[in-house]
Amino acid sequence: MSTSATPTRGLRPISVRATTPARWRRNALAALTAEDRALLAEATGVLLTADGERADGRELVPAVASAVARDRLTGRLPTGRPVTRTYLEQLWAALPLGAGSAATIRDITALLDVLARRDALQALAQPA
Repeated sequence: MSTSATPTRGLRPISVRATTPARWRRNALAALTAEDRALLAEATGVLLTADGERADGRELVPAVASAVARDRLTGRLPTGRPVTRTYLEQLWAALPLGAGSAATIRDITALLDVLARRDALQALAQPA
């Protein structure tokens, strides 16, 4: 009997490919609703397909898209509820301060602008 902590039989090494995080991210992005994808495309110019891939084939997606997908998966932003100004303001408030958040803040600002434009157009479309 071996007293060593090392197993007596040989173990196969597990290969970890660099694409694993990207594959997980794409699967998570599939949680975005069609409305989420349309809003993100209008605000950021990045078009995502239903399976979480960028339509132009590039790898990088806006961090705000990943945050919305994460919140869809965790239930913080239920599937039937749209992305709202309040949700985006809470997302912004949760960001760490610093230069690393600049792109996400820019994207959240663009999303807020799109929502404001939509609200203004909807108000104009209603009869007085």
